[in-house]
Amino acid sequence: MKKLERFCPRCGKKGISQESALCGACAALAAGLEFKEIIVTICAYCGRFRLRHKWVESKTADDAVAAVASEKIKHEGQQRTQISSSLPHKNINPGIDLDFDIDVSFGREGYRVPGRIRGTVCPYCSKQGTPYFEGVLQLRSPSNELISYVRNDIAKHQSRGIFITKEIPERDGIDFQISSNKYLRALGKRIRARFSGEFKESARLFTRDRQTSKDVYRLSVYFRLRPYAVGQVVKKGEREIQITSIGKRVCGIDIKNGKKVFLE
Repeated sequence: MKKLERFCPRCGKKGISQESALCGACAALAAGLEFKEIIVTICAYCGRFRLRHKWVESKTADDAVAAVASEKIKHEGQQRTQISSSLPHKNINPGIDLDFDIDVSFGREGYRVPGRIRGTVCPYCSKQGTPYFEGVLQLRSPSNELISYVRNDIAKHQSRGIFITKEIPERDGIDFQISSNKYLRALGKRIRARFSGEFKESARLFTRDRQTSKDVYRLSVYFRLRPYAVGQVVKKGEREIQITSIGKRVCGIDIKNGKKVFLE
């Protein structure tokens, strides 16, 4: 005999278990949970998601779901809710929706409400392959090690929408046009900590965002690699100087008389 399929008497949803009079969503509403349609919009390439009209970085899709669901789900008794998700083991692709369940509990009670992941392409990733860039990294007198360090660091952050728009060879170095000012500023600090050289950072007004009415600045990070290393012996005129420290100035010791000398 064919088993009768149960319906939720409130919303008409099919496939209700024998133990439940209502589906998970209706049972949650009856218990005092308040929630709107939970749609989590996630970039299929970098994992950023939409929260409060902004694109936010996230390590995992579960983190994105938890953040959005926490905003959407409330309890009328102001009880603290715990949220976990059961995401489908499928790739997130642009233009494709994935339905999943969100487990919500407060106190000893637990409920399951529906959610949906909406795959898309965020504004950052949509600009990849276009002339768009926010800042310029200017390397002067760079070593192969420094250039490789920059390229490898950018490659590691590509999943976050970081990319090189264009490389421009210069007479004594190279310019990298980079997609993110925030990333470029952090990269400049890492270069400064790892390599010895002259470092400058500046920003100039580029345009004004019509949607946010905020000024948009284009960042420039300048780094000239010093041709010195601690312990290296260099000639300055007739004197031989051993480099002892490298900071804002390069300091050394005159090998012949032991006196302290500043090279720069």
